[in-house]
Amino acid sequence: MGRSKRQQYTEQELNGARIGRAIAASARIVILYEISKYHIITNKYISERVKLSGTAVSQHIQILRETGFIESKYLGEDEGYRGYTFTKQGEIDFYNLQGII
Repeated sequence: MGRSKRQQYTEQELNGARIGRAIAASARIVILYEISKYHIITNKYISERVKLSGTAVSQHIQILRETGFIESKYLGEDEGYRGYTFTKQGEIDFYNLQGII
């Protein structure tokens, strides 16, 4: 058997692909900018800001979570239960991308 696809690439190449996937959609870039501005945002706020359905927002959030850019935080019942904020690595990656996106 051959090597797995992950073994074919360097960590730098895999990291580039991860970042590329995260910023491949305009809505995800807007979400990242909004998190950088407010530090934590909710699905409802994202839906209103990017004019997308809750389902579409959830799909974008899922990709940003899978790629390690954001994580969810419990906000309590009064705030809509959950918000999203950068992970430590996600924040570093986003600020390194500032000149590109």
